[in-house]
Amino acid sequence: MYLSLPLPSTVTRMMTVTVFSGTGDSLPMPYTVTVPKNGVCRDLCKALSDACCLKESETLLLGEVYDYRIYRYFSPLELLHIIKDGDQLVAYKLPAGHEKLLRIEILHRNVDRIYSRAPV
Repeated sequence: MYLSLPLPSTVTRMMTVTVFSGTGDSLPMPYTVTVPKNGVCRDLCKALSDACCLKESETLLLGEVYDYRIYRYFSPLELLHIIKDGDQLVAYKLPAGHEKLLRIEILHRNVDRIYSRAPV
């Protein structure tokens, strides 16, 4: 009288990424987007671009933060299934031609700490 059926597996997953402005003109903002479970980082960047209204003159640099530091950057073809649900992901809005730059330096500062020191 009973029929066992397998539960349907999901083909998408939700990922939360904090997007930082490359110019510092806006506060960091977390975005939660839906991506294919077996997709690549390019799919995540596309979903984030739509969510944060990225301009055509901008692109996203996707990275992972561990122990309050940038642990690694993701290439567009890296598989999303290697990113765990607990990983802290960040994306930086950069000019579209940032790949041609020799060096990109990303620096986070606590504003209170900067202005609380006396000038030297």
